[in-house]
Amino acid sequence: MDTFKALLEAIEAYSDAKAEYKKVSENVRFDRGYFCAREQGELDRAKKQLREALEAHIRHVMAMKEV
Repeated sequence: MDTFKALLEAIEAYSDAKAEYKKVSENVRFDRGYFCAREQGELDRAKKQLREALEAHIRHVMAMKEV
């Protein structure tokens, strides 16, 4: 898969996870860590995938510059 396409998909996934967390957390008044744990986990996972996709894309671009 193209690294740029993977990066775009990771950005979309992170954006969706962030929107879902925001929607759920607006209805919670107390202990968001407990009541939004699933959404927070998804947000953390999406952030990690975004970081990995960005690093892969940067490595790919740097490798192309060396050629």
